[in-house]
Amino acid sequence: MRMMVDAACMSSDQRMTIGKIAQRQDVSESFMAKIATQAAAAGLVVTQRGTGGGLVLSQPADTITMLQIVEAIDGPLAFNRCTVEPSLCPRFNKCAVHLIWEKAQQQFKELLSNTLLSEIAQAQSGIDG
Repeated sequence: MRMMVDAACMSSDQRMTIGKIAQRQDVSESFMAKIATQAAAAGLVVTQRGTGGGLVLSQPADTITMLQIVEAIDGPLAFNRCTVEPSLCPRFNKCAVHLIWEKAQQQFKELLSNTLLSEIAQAQSGIDG
């Protein structure tokens, strides 16, 4: 998420290297490269090697949701396996907790899908000054 916020805070003609983003976010470059690869595979960023290369958003930040980013890196959002595939749980039909997991997941997904990357970047810019 922080990599995407960094990218969203850059001007559209600016690219930042994976190494620079990793340094700014205090994570290893290899970890950041893995995240960048996943984000690129999901179509959220474009990466370019070599001189003048780096990372840039593939689309405007006001068209990318937090849910898209989370699911690109972590896969489908699931609080518990029964919320993804109820048949995996033998207690599904007898479990009141399932209803809570399902409701919590639905509300969390709604929050993430209604939160745009541009909103997060704007808040970050206010923090960074």
